[in-house]
Amino acid sequence: MLKKTVKILKNNGVIAFPTETVYGMGCILSRECVERLREIKGGREKPFAIFVKDVRDVKKYAKNISKSAWKVMEEFFPGPLTIILKGKKSLPPGVLSSGGKVGIRIPDHPLVLKILKEIDKPIIATSANKTGEPPPQRAEDVKVRVDEILKGEVKYSLPSTVIDFSSFPPVLLRKGPISFLSIERVIKRKVIFSESLTFNILFVCTGNTCRSPMAEGIAKRIFKGKRVDVKSCGTAAGYGNMASPEAIVVMKEHGIDISSHSSKPLTKELLGWADLVVVMERHHREYIQERFPEHSIKVFMLSEFLKKGKIQDIPDPIGMGIGTYRKIYRRLEQCIKGLERWVEKRVRISVTS
Repeated sequence: MLKKTVKILKNNGVIAFPTETVYGMGCILSRECVERLREIKGGREKPFAIFVKDVRDVKKYAKNISKSAWKVMEEFFPGPLTIILKGKKSLPPGVLSSGGKVGIRIPDHPLVLKILKEIDKPIIATSANKTGEPPPQRAEDVKVRVDEILKGEVKYSLPSTVIDFSSFPPVLLRKGPISFLSIERVIKRKVIFSESLTFNILFVCTGNTCRSPMAEGIAKRIFKGKRVDVKSCGTAAGYGNMASPEAIVVMKEHGIDISSHSSKPLTKELLGWADLVVVMERHHREYIQERFPEHSIKVFMLSEFLKKGKIQDIPDPIGMGIGTYRKIYRRLEQCIKGLERWVEKRVRISVTS
């Protein structure tokens, strides 16, 4: 089945193929391949990644690999992760960056792994699209001119996570299927967000009319002008409900206007958008863990961000008096200031106007 593909690759041809993330294209590692891929992409200047068949092959192309980088590769390879390392000088320009770095990946797709095994050489790879266009998800979406297009399924429909381990601390360069929190869990160290990335926080309560819109309003003020975006939703919310009158009044007392808030339910799309999901009660966390287990690692209770004290639910004030809402406001603000400290350890915050 792959005889034609192998022959094309060995003759410096370019093939398009499915990975677990998006459709890619590539050819065997060489200077000629770099030029061919650049031509197909339409003048791309960024370096191309290398696909290898086994984690043991990484040291053939990278040097000074840290223990943390090895741990991450052993945990997530093969998988939707591209790791940036210090590259060997023998690599051609266009694979080796001007800063002496190289991106390496082992895709978790049986077809690609079989090709890598058959040719027993690394492939230079990139997404199968022109620069600036969206990566294709299906064979029929591949519009660039290559020598062969292989058919197959993709799983995630978004590009791989890219993280730079060429220095320490590691820097997240592109978000993808593997969360920065999953990487932190493996290396027991903090991951820094690149200055090109925004840190996304999703607050979750039940109806999205009291606690989570209040938390959203407080957080937006605290993180104003910083590389942090904030949204809120509810596990039992409908679309289009205003914040409760008491929540609007209490927030206005502190100079925050949430009168235009419109409720929305928790969705898979919102969870995918979020880097951090902050819930008010344990049952909110359990709800997400049961229905969206792939996002479980992102979920924290808001009270976890307090330096001292037990992790406690922040109770729902719906139906209670204005005094209860004021207490909830104080509790939310205290916790979100702790959250700010947590985020600032990972996001090199520069205030913008």
